[in-house]
Amino acid sequence: MKSTVLKDSFKLGLSVVERIAAKSPSLPILGNILLSASKNTLELAATDLEVGVRYRILAKNEKEGSVVLPAKSLSQFVALLPQNQVTLSAKDGGLSIDSEGQQPLLKTLPPEDFPIIPTFQEGGMFVEVETQTFFEGMARVVGMAGQTQARPEISGIFISFQQQICKLAATDSFRLAEQTLSFSKSQPMQTTFILPAKTAKEVIAVL
Repeated sequence: MKSTVLKDSFKLGLSVVERIAAKSPSLPILGNILLSASKNTLELAATDLEVGVRYRILAKNEKEGSVVLPAKSLSQFVALLPQNQVTLSAKDGGLSIDSEGQQPLLKTLPPEDFPIIPTFQEGGMFVEVETQTFFEGMARVVGMAGQTQARPEISGIFISFQQQICKLAATDSFRLAEQTLSFSKSQPMQTTFILPAKTAKEVIAVL
């Protein structure tokens, strides 16, 4: 793998996926980020087995490939780099980060050990939301979700998509918050589900 990216784009991507990388004594691989260079993009991926995120940035790839690195160490190194262009090169069981003569080498792990993150299938059914409207609505109700693991049905946001309307509701069994959102476009799919509060908070923070 050998890829050249803009530092600012890379740093922004790391700030998003690093939030998801989990500190797990039993599964230390979850504290890492998967970097994959393919065609003209560099994909950053992280998961805690409940939430998975993929973030793609434009890149000039001389050699395709994948590496797994510690999320925290990589983010700290990139933040200190002086130049706006960064070249990432996999070699000798590590990843060289070249920027204006600086070439720190971070130890990598085998990509095949990284958990599989489900991907959206082309042609699959979906809903399309107006970002600001939807996530402002979620932010208004998510604080009301229950905090108990004994009742998972109330530890998330109830979301119902119907034509041009979306209903959001959350409760801790004593209090209830509800929002009804209207969209300009009719939804191609009507569906209802419960989104875990932890997932909702991460999505709100990112988007």
